[in-house]
Amino acid sequence: MVDAATLEKVEQRGIQQGLQKGVQQGRRALLIRLMTRHIGEVPSGIQTSLGTLTPDQLDDLGEALFDLNSYADIETWLSRQ
Repeated sequence: MVDAATLEKVEQRGIQQGLQKGVQQGRRALLIRLMTRHIGEVPSGIQTSLGTLTPDQLDDLGEALFDLNSYADIETWLSRQ
């Protein structure tokens, strides 16, 4: 039988993981909106690639987006990650 303290730790870990996943999805969604506005509709391959990036890489791409003016530029940036 599992004690209450162990259940609470597992629950807290699950909540934390869920929050992190939600934040990461929000970062990806914002990047897609910014790319769409800056360059145009985001190709599905790039959207898929965004799903593989860490939170720090998503932040870095957000900053780099100011200097990237085409999806070819973004693909080059992604290939370096």
